[in-house]
Amino acid sequence: MNRPVLTGLLIPADVHQAVCLCSVRDCAVAISDAIGGHLLDDAIATALPRGALAAFYLAEDRAGLPENPRFAVLLARLALHERTFRNGVCGDVLILGCADDLRDVDVPAEVIDACARCGIDVHPSRPPRS
Repeated sequence: MNRPVLTGLLIPADVHQAVCLCSVRDCAVAISDAIGGHLLDDAIATALPRGALAAFYLAEDRAGLPENPRFAVLLARLALHERTFRNGVCGDVLILGCADDLRDVDVPAEVIDACARCGIDVHPSRPPRS
């Protein structure tokens, strides 16, 4: 089955790596690869302040992974609480949009706008990983 390719926002925990838009196939393996190959935690889907829905993908076991300070800043800008992420805001994170029927879709513009407002540079897209 040919899965659609979505545009997500990848926020690496390593502050020396660029935050970027990335193309990712809509499947667990590709999403896992985008965040470093870790097993996926349950996606955290939540409404954003202006009404868009977003899905946050993080590693299931974040113990020992580095904190993700840019993600923490973005959460604060979006008025989301870190406690929503029960295992902390560690490791790389991939943000996609979420349709009303809970399908993954492209990252909402609201997330990209929030990055700009809090000084997080978003770099152009990278190709999908096979």
